[in-house]
Amino acid sequence: MTAGDNWLKLGVIGRSHGLKGAFFVSGRDQAWPKSVSSIVIGPDPTSGRPVKVQASRLQGERVVLQCEGIDSPESAKALVGQALWGKRRQVAVAEDREYLWTDLYGKSVIDAEGVLMGTIVSVNNYGASDVVDVRDAQGRTMGLPFISQYVDMSFASRDAVIRLVVPASVFDEAWEEAAP
Repeated sequence: MTAGDNWLKLGVIGRSHGLKGAFFVSGRDQAWPKSVSSIVIGPDPTSGRPVKVQASRLQGERVVLQCEGIDSPESAKALVGQALWGKRRQVAVAEDREYLWTDLYGKSVIDAEGVLMGTIVSVNNYGASDVVDVRDAQGRTMGLPFISQYVDMSFASRDAVIRLVVPASVFDEAWEEAAP
C-alpha cells in the first residue's frame, strides 16, 4: 500500500453463509463492484489483512462474498463485524449520474455569484437526500442538501470545487456557530 491510496469502506462482514466460508456483506445496498477483486479486511486498510475476492453474488437483496483464505463457516464467523476496504481507483463511477461520498470531502463550495462558502467536511444521508456539511473560514458549519435545486450536479470527481446554482444568502440562517 502506498501513501497515495484512497480507500473506501465497502461494507462489513455479516453472518456466514454456507459451508465454504462465504459471508453476507452488511452495509451495502448494491451488488459488489466487479472491478474490486482484492480487498483488505480489518479495522482500517493499513492494518488489515489483504485477501482476493473469489466470487460475489446477490442472495435476495444482500451481497454474499467468497474470499481466498476464508474457507469455513468458523473462519467467516471469526471475522463478523470487520470492515471491508477497497481502493477508490478500483470502483468505477458513471460521472454523469453518480458520485461517491469520499469524492466530496475537502472540495470547496462556491455559490452562484462566485463567493467561497467553505469546504465540505462530511456527508450524511438522513433519508431524503445526501447532505454535505460545509465549514466556513470562521469555523461555522451548515448542512447543505446535496440536490439539484441548490447544487450544480454536473461536477466531476476530480473537480476541486462544487458550484451552487443559488446565492450564498439562501443559507444565511442555516449556519451554526463553532463550539467554543
